[in-house]
Amino acid sequence: METREQVGGLVAELSASAWGLASLDACLEAGLLQCLTEPHTPAELSERTGVPAALVEALLDQLAAVGLVRRAGDAFTAAPGLQPLLTPPARDYLLRDVRATALQSQALMEGAKRGTLRAGWTHTDPELLEAQGAGSTGAPAARMLSERLFPRLEGLVEQLQAPTASFLDVGSGVGALSIEMCRIWPQLRVVGLEPQAAPLAEGQRTVAAAGAGDRIALRAQRVEEMTEREAFDLAWLPQVFLPQEAFGSGLRAVREALRPGGWAVLLAIGAPGSDPRAALGRLINVLWGEEARPSEEVERAAIAVGFDSVRSIPGPPGGLVDATFVAARRPV
Repeated sequence: METREQVGGLVAELSASAWGLASLDACLEAGLLQCLTEPHTPAELSERTGVPAALVEALLDQLAAVGLVRRAGDAFTAAPGLQPLLTPPARDYLLRDVRATALQSQALMEGAKRGTLRAGWTHTDPELLEAQGAGSTGAPAARMLSERLFPRLEGLVEQLQAPTASFLDVGSGVGALSIEMCRIWPQLRVVGLEPQAAPLAEGQRTVAAAGAGDRIALRAQRVEEMTEREAFDLAWLPQVFLPQEAFGSGLRAVREALRPGGWAVLLAIGAPGSDPRAALGRLINVLWGEEARPSEEVERAAIAVGFDSVRSIPGPPGGLVDATFVAARRPV
C-alpha cells in the first residue's frame, strides 16, 4: 500500500465485504432466501415476509452481485450451490455460522471501543454461544469427522461401535457436537468438559432438551484437571481455545485419559503465511485461545507427551479459515 488512494480502495473493499455479509445475514434472518428455491419477485417476497419490496430488491441485488442468487427480469432464485443450504438443517447451520462471525466481529469492535480487548474465549452472550456452538462446528463437524476422518484412524470405528464406547469432548460448549456424536454412534457415552459457566449452562439445557442426559455428562472442569485413566476411546481437543499454560498439561491429561489404542483429534487453525486466510486464522486463534499454534507445533507437542501415529489431515475446503486435524494415538 503505497498511496492514500490504494488504502482508501482497500478499505472500501473491506467495507463492501462487511455489507455483503450483513445482507446475507439479513436475508437469512428475514426468511427471504428460504423462498428462493423457486423464482420470486420482490413484491411476492415482501408479501410473504413483511420486508418492503424496495429493500428486498436491494438486498437480493447485493447477493446477486456476489453470485449467491440469480436474477432474471424481476424474479430472483438462489444459485445452484446455495440451493441445498436453504432447507433445514443446513439452513440453520449457515445462519448460525454467519451470525457467529457477525457477533464476534461486533464484540471485537466493542472491546476496542471500551478498552477491554482481551485474548482468549470469554464470551457470555447466549446468542453468540448458541451460534458458535450449534453452527457447522457442532453437528456437521461430528458427521464430517465420523464419515471422513475416523475411518482413517486404525481401530477407531470398531472402538466407537463397541458397547463400552466412550468419548471425551473437551470444551463441549452448548453440547451440539456431543449430542450429534451420540446420534451417530448408538453405543457411545460422552463426558463433556466446559469450565466456563455461561456455555456450560447452555449446554446443560441443550442436552436436556435433546433427551440425552443419560448418555452425556457435562462437567465444569478444565482439561488439565482431569484425573481419569484409560477411560475413553476418543477425545476431541480443539486446542485453539487453550492458553499456552494449559496446552501441554491438558494434552498430557488427555493421553492418560485415553485407553491404549485410543485416539485424540486436535483442531489447529494457526497456519503460517502472509495470505489473508492464514492471517485471519491466526487472529481468530489468538482471540479464542490467546496464541496461534500451527499444526506442526501441535504435532511436536503430541509426540513429546507420548502419543504415536501422529499425523495432520487437512480439513474440508470452503471454511472461513484453513483448518487441520492433528490425529494422535495412545500407544497400544
